[in-house]
Amino acid sequence: MKYAAGVSDVFVQIVNRHGTGTALAVAPTFAFVGEAIELTATVTISDPAILLRGGITGTVDFLLNGVTAGSAELIDGHAHVSGTASLAGVFTVTASYRGNQSYADSAAGAVLITVAKRGSVVALSSAPNPATVNAAVVFTASVAEA
Repeated sequence: MKYAAGVSDVFVQIVNRHGTGTALAVAPTFAFVGEAIELTATVTISDPAILLRGGITGTVDFLLNGVTAGSAELIDGHAHVSGTASLAGVFTVTASYRGNQSYADSAAGAVLITVAKRGSVVALSSAPNPATVNAAVVFTASVAEA
């Protein structure tokens, strides 16, 4: 049996990456300048039944007021960055999963962090107290956290 030469129809197959979701946890959300802050992103897949061997991999970027403040690789679906609050103010933190060949990008909703300066108390003392005319007097100032 002989077959006639011919041309087949073009077949296009589109393969989409699996959907993901990213959640962000910040601890604490209120800190004083100089205190540690921990950022944790959790990346999940929209349908766990199709989780590919090896789990979700890739990188999460942590953004502070829209500027990348750090990045971390996912380990068991979690990425961690810690740092020290260095400026007082209110800051918006977000996490963005970059995705990979198998899993789509996703981003977490914003979390606000408030960083405050510590208050202080100033105490002033003099010695001797009371002092006599023409006596040397030593003044001492003490500063402590409130």
